[in-house]
Amino acid sequence: MLLPAALSAQDGALTPGEKLGFHGKMLLRPTQFLTAGAGAGISQCLGHPEKYGQGAAGYAKRFASNEAYAVTQHMLAFGLNTALQEDPRYFRSTRSGFWPRTKDVIAHTLLTRTDSGAWRVSTWRLASQYGAGMISTAWNPPLTSPVVDGIRRGSIGIGLDIVSNFALEFLPDAKKLFRRK
Repeated sequence: MLLPAALSAQDGALTPGEKLGFHGKMLLRPTQFLTAGAGAGISQCLGHPEKYGQGAAGYAKRFASNEAYAVTQHMLAFGLNTALQEDPRYFRSTRSGFWPRTKDVIAHTLLTRTDSGAWRVSTWRLASQYGAGMISTAWNPPLTSPVVDGIRRGSIGIGLDIVSNFALEFLPDAKKLFRRK
């Protein structure tokens, strides 16, 4: 498999406590609130779900729903990556060039490093995103059917994970570039 040689790996597996801390930090980072706010704004502009209405009250419901999704997803993720001994961290590519590194971003979203250092399908990420998508149908008004809505929300979550990993991969380089100028 190409991926293990293409990605650097930090030494040592995370303890369950460190994994819990990782997910707690992910929930409290500013980008989490910005993402929830932007998603609520987009949903508000599209009028989805219609039942939430417009104005500040409608926006607040959408924002709260997005935050509840994130909490649910990270709770599931913590339980799964601890039980399955999978590492939730993103490891930057050791390859050079935009396209090879972009391929690694996508691959690392769908594959994960185990606590022993091996690579396999990212069960914790896929199951927690789709699980949170299904659970969120309990508080969100239906757009279609609960199953379709859950799959849609989980797929959006995977897409946002790719965007997040893309930022983790390329933002350090962009920061270095701007510091030089």
